[in-house]
Amino acid sequence: MRKVIVAVAIMAVLGLGASQAYASCGTPTALGHTQDSYFLCADNGPVAAYAYQLGAADITNTGLIKIVCTAFDGANCFGASGAAGDGKVTIESDWSIPGINNCPVDGAGGHRIILAVQCADGQGLLASIGGSDAGFAYTVELVHPFDGSNIAPIAAGNRTGRPKIVGSVAASAGSATVNLHFETDPLLYSDCDAGSLGQFFGLCIDGFTPTVTLGAIRTSIQRCGTNPDPTLTRWTATSVTPNATGDAVITVALPTDPTMCLFIGGAANISGSTSPGITGFVQLQGGLAASPKAENVKASMANGKVTVTWSTPNEIGLAALKVMASSKSKDLFELATIQPKGNGGSGFYSSVLSMGDLKGARTIIIRSVLTDGTTLDAAPVNF
Repeated sequence: MRKVIVAVAIMAVLGLGASQAYASCGTPTALGHTQDSYFLCADNGPVAAYAYQLGAADITNTGLIKIVCTAFDGANCFGASGAAGDGKVTIESDWSIPGINNCPVDGAGGHRIILAVQCADGQGLLASIGGSDAGFAYTVELVHPFDGSNIAPIAAGNRTGRPKIVGSVAASAGSATVNLHFETDPLLYSDCDAGSLGQFFGLCIDGFTPTVTLGAIRTSIQRCGTNPDPTLTRWTATSVTPNATGDAVITVALPTDPTMCLFIGGAANISGSTSPGITGFVQLQGGLAASPKAENVKASMANGKVTVTWSTPNEIGLAALKVMASSKSKDLFELATIQPKGNGGSGFYSSVLSMGDLKGARTIIIRSVLTDGTTLDAAPVNF
């Protein structure tokens, strides 16, 4: 969060003065964070983002161009994205970059765009920028909360079309029946929101009051362990739409290749325009065969602390995760209990332990406790 003394300071940093006529996107037209602000978004894995013009998604969009940064690299990412895995993500791009499709600015001025971000854990966020001022262009800070001196980060969440898997999954030969729950009030941040930087500067000139709903549930089979390609052409629409309370039941074909996973997601309908990509998803391991045993467990010691990280391939039937420790002189004992956050899909975790709590132990084990009371221990790691 960056301190801003007065609004004029922001305009000075951006080089803004009075509004001016738009140039074409043959010249720089900013799309991104510019004031050391960021989104709070799991980035200990791939993160995807795309932007498009509302009502013209098929012709004006960022396509396959990378517009999201998870770490400073001194080449394309210069903002406040920090380091990979710190949960800070920025948008850093420009509508003039070759490969971006068309331009949201024409002789009539700037047109409203939608920005969608997909985090490594399947959560995401939606934002909209009106583009009404040539100097600001599509500065993402305009959708962030602003209290007169601070621009606050925005946290990703589940109100974007990401389903939660409810209860157990009934699998049979080649298919599975899945009970899902969606948040039925999708959340879209915009520069017209009360308390936003855009509202502070009076840049909401179109009175944007969108209607945001969820469309048909979609599925896709893509490689496990990655953030799936969100492009709608990679996803198959089912005939099922969440009911008024957000509940749905679907039957889906399972992947036969163990390296491939079934993804279930949704795409938002914004003021009658469907997003060109998925806006939220959960991942199921291929064939639903994998157990929620912890994977990729790592432990490292620094400054009197031990940081333990791990992931879960899916969390169907997972009740809790326990961080355990053992030593030659002490049997396995519990250090921490963590509630699953993968909503039935995959999850990413980090736990910081003090050396005092470890009582001399140098071995860590992550234990998965299932809803039926059984436990699954990951392979031990030493530090």
